[in-house]
Amino acid sequence: MNIIVPIRPHTISELKVLVQKINNRADVIEIWLDQLSLSSRTWCGISEILTRMVTESHRVQHDKVKLLGVCKSPDERGNFSGTSAERVAILQKFLDAGGDFVDMDVMRNDEAVIKSLPHQKLILSFHDFDGMPENLDDIFARMYFFSPSVYKFAVTTNTPTELENFLQFVKTFPVEHDTIFTTMGTFGREGREQIEKLGRSWGAFFALDEESKTAKGQKTLDEIS
Repeated sequence: MNIIVPIRPHTISELKVLVQKINNRADVIEIWLDQLSLSSRTWCGISEILTRMVTESHRVQHDKVKLLGVCKSPDERGNFSGTSAERVAILQKFLDAGGDFVDMDVMRNDEAVIKSLPHQKLILSFHDFDGMPENLDDIFARMYFFSPSVYKFAVTTNTPTELENFLQFVKTFPVEHDTIFTTMGTFGREGREQIEKLGRSWGAFFALDEESKTAKGQKTLDEIS
């Protein structure tokens, strides 16, 4: 299972500091690009970080930590207020700068712009910040159309029934697809623990520290056993 650490830097200097703090404790670092001032200097800074990470991984002979770019709107707990087309342009620049993956929500972005991203670098996600929907199979069918590299389902489980229904979805999901399963809400932490035990998730999210948590139920890096 890949350890994914989300960070929300406001400057390229802060981004460098956060990457250094994570060190090699993550497999994937998720950068919230909507928090950054996206100037040409920023993209150069991201390229510089990628180059240094590749060099470091070769020096110590381990896999390079991968960078995942996200650009979240206010209803996704982010700051981006532009159009779907403007969002995909930012994510494409992130890939051009050397990023490894980008994340797009299948229900919040236009079909055409999702298809404009390279599917082999796409984590196609579904988020429900209010509850556990009953039509996850239909949502998966919609996502399948895009042939993403990784699927992601993040739902809010506020009752034992919602948690049990989501765990059943996880258990029966086709194993041939790389998929991230995660939970938020009252039973968010318990859900993440149960998903980890099932061993079916491509990755799990861990915060750098308590102040950096991006969802209720998220553990920190220090809690990894």
